[in-house]
Amino acid sequence: RKDVLSMFFGMAALYTYAYYLENFKRSRYLLCLVLFALALLSKSMLISLPFILLLMDYWPLQRFQAISAGGMRALKILVMEKIPFFVLSIASGIVTIWAQYETSETHLEFPMRVLNAIVSYASYLNKLFLPLDLALIYPFVYSFPAWQIVESFAILIGITALVIYFFRKLPFLSVGWFWYLGAMIPVSGLVSINAPMADHYTYLPSIGIAIMLAWGIPALIKNENLRRKILFPVAVAFLLVLSVVTFHQCGYWKNSVAIFSRALEVTENNYMAHNNLAIALTEEGKIAEAIEHYDKAMAIKPELDLLYHNRGVSYVRAGRYQLAIGDYSKAINLNSGNYNAYNNRGIVYAELGMYQKAMEDFNTAISLNKNFADAYHNRSLTYFNERKREAGCADARKACELGNCGALGLARDRGLCP
Repeated sequence: RKDVLSMFFGMAALYTYAYYLENFKRSRYLLCLVLFALALLSKSMLISLPFILLLMDYWPLQRFQAISAGGMRALKILVMEKIPFFVLSIASGIVTIWAQYETSETHLEFPMRVLNAIVSYASYLNKLFLPLDLALIYPFVYSFPAWQIVESFAILIGITALVIYFFRKLPFLSVGWFWYLGAMIPVSGLVSINAPMADHYTYLPSIGIAIMLAWGIPALIKNENLRRKILFPVAVAFLLVLSVVTFHQCGYWKNSVAIFSRALEVTENNYMAHNNLAIALTEEGKIAEAIEHYDKAMAIKPELDLLYHNRGVSYVRAGRYQLAIGDYSKAINLNSGNYNAYNNRGIVYAELGMYQKAMEDFNTAISLNKNFADAYHNRSLTYFNERKREAGCADARKACELGNCGALGLARDRGLCP
């Protein structure tokens, strides 16, 4: 939803910008800025939009060409009107990088990020023209074959050289290509992100390629009669093929098991797809199958605490409490700040009547996250089991303040709390 919403506001901002240039009304400029802010609030992918506005200024709006007539005043207006947009972009970028760095499971060294970006740019181009083997989640790749790096680099350099050569004669080629390159930078892998690739990252960048094709193909086929005879039937056939591929692809989105199973079919070493498929299988009660996928994920990424925590949840669903405790403990050993693992291990201890150990885990979970409603809820139940009514009521009220009123409602039904 946030991808579509950000694109809606972003495209509205581009349209409003062209609308503003008709008479330079301040109200239209402010509307454009507000729409851009809403696009960023939806998703920070749109931070490259000010750069795209500058490309539009060159073509098709031709504002740079008008600077020669308007002089420094025209240049000053063009630059000054972009400053608020760049300020919003920089602020959004800083917040996003900080947030993603804090939560990212993988931090690649900069040389590896550069190689990932080069290969990603070429891979996205391939998927734009041949949308096959699409996956909801793509795995991080820590080494690429030399041929793939050389091939990807050659493609990017070749297209860049071509559009620069035709910079003046066919300006839409350079605008479209640099639109694609610039809009992809935030998700190219050059900065630390949570996913190396994602199909929805191409929403904004792909418009640049569409510009190159929409104006480039007619420029290549100048005969209007020939265009009608060739372009129309080819376009119809192409759309029909894409419609069939789209219909087929939509079938994988019928449920979580289908979509993550598909991701495993078309990718390799995809530990997050194994993890998410296992979660879906657990929800369906297929515990044995879920644990198999957790095992496969751990074989790929044995140092990831999330996998052990989630397998522990599956073991609890199967009533295998000792194995669950072992997995929660492993998750804690790998990440001492995993408050969910402490909380869930505490639940298992309480279920086994080991209230002292349960209390220790709930205390630790709360110390790691002061606003962890579930931990207060579970600790209150433990207090009630130990006949500590006042402490139980205090925790139940705190849990309710934070959004979990289950323990407080239960305690009031039993007359334990006023």
